[in-house]
Amino acid sequence: MKKNIIILANSGTDPNNMSGGDKIFIEYAKAWSEYAKVSILTCSELACVCSRENLECDIIPISKIAVQKVGLYIAYAMRIVKSCFKRPKIPNSSIIYSSSDFMPDVIPSLFYRLFNKTHHWIAAIYLLAPNPLKKETPLTARSMFYFWSQNISILLMKYFADQICVLNKSDVEKLVLDYKINPSKVIITRPGVTVPNTPPSTMGQYDACFVGRFHKQKGIPDLLEIWKHVCNTSTDAKLALIGSGEPEWFDFIEKYINKHKLNKNIEVLGFKDGEEKFEIMKNSKVFLFPSNYESFGIAGLEAIASGLPVVAFNIPVFKDIFKDTFSLVPLGNTKAFADEVVLLLTNQEYYKRKQEEGLNFAKSFTWKECAKDLFDTFPQASN
Repeated sequence: MKKNIIILANSGTDPNNMSGGDKIFIEYAKAWSEYAKVSILTCSELACVCSRENLECDIIPISKIAVQKVGLYIAYAMRIVKSCFKRPKIPNSSIIYSSSDFMPDVIPSLFYRLFNKTHHWIAAIYLLAPNPLKKETPLTARSMFYFWSQNISILLMKYFADQICVLNKSDVEKLVLDYKINPSKVIITRPGVTVPNTPPSTMGQYDACFVGRFHKQKGIPDLLEIWKHVCNTSTDAKLALIGSGEPEWFDFIEKYINKHKLNKNIEVLGFKDGEEKFEIMKNSKVFLFPSNYESFGIAGLEAIASGLPVVAFNIPVFKDIFKDTFSLVPLGNTKAFADEVVLLLTNQEYYKRKQEEGLNFAKSFTWKECAKDLFDTFPQASN
């Protein structure tokens, strides 16, 4: 008899965007649908994203309350209420998979688990929020809300979830040491990558590309400064920016480009996904990954699978997961970052070596294998 998997994906904010966590649950759903009955309880924004992905599972929009209409906090509160009290009937002994640590995913999962003891709750945390009070991230209302709401989510997971999924060893250690969570409850899961079938381009349209959310965490201010340094050496160098974010970040990027006269050197392409995204990546030569902190780095994995050497800041998770595959430079040193990019663009032998290292490393990360590895850890049905 097939397992029933109920995925809570209720925290989306933009129907034209897909976060790393969204990518993970969508690809897991595709793989799990081959040997389990999968239903996705979701909001209107992520229902649109799921529909574009042609998932062969039930997509059930629980809430049509858009963040753009009522604001983040009101939308989240209303989604929680609707998800708890207007949910469809869920078969006994279902796996409840909360796709993020956001409250609209966590609270309904907890509710379903408490009101039916046969269910099992598998909770996912894909990024441990830094403490804004320690100046690890800008101190804003949203960063404070995210940090403290995540702490509440983790405590609920500690006492009521059957498993907690994270992406790296340091997150395991933090949950075990700081939150006193039983280490047997915390497991490391892996995202995968759909490796393009066509060979990487040798004559790219772009010298480099970036894929990610336009945000300080993703290193957007550093990225622009890095490319300014590159253009000081290579005046015709061209960068493709793929991603989305708040309007103020688009304004920030546009003002920087105009101020430093980089209009011919930087092309802002907006959000791209699937074949269109990979086509742009494979028509680039180097991937820039200037994140200040990450829990894994799916974009970097996609880049090396596309044949692009990756240059990144030396944050612990990259060294732990990707070993020497990425070219790592000291955190915040934009000049050293730019020098490494120029080296890759001018030294063909070095470029080829890094390209081959990345392609070989990415072969072990297939979505089907990674999804099956997690599926095999799920608890057995309760009586």
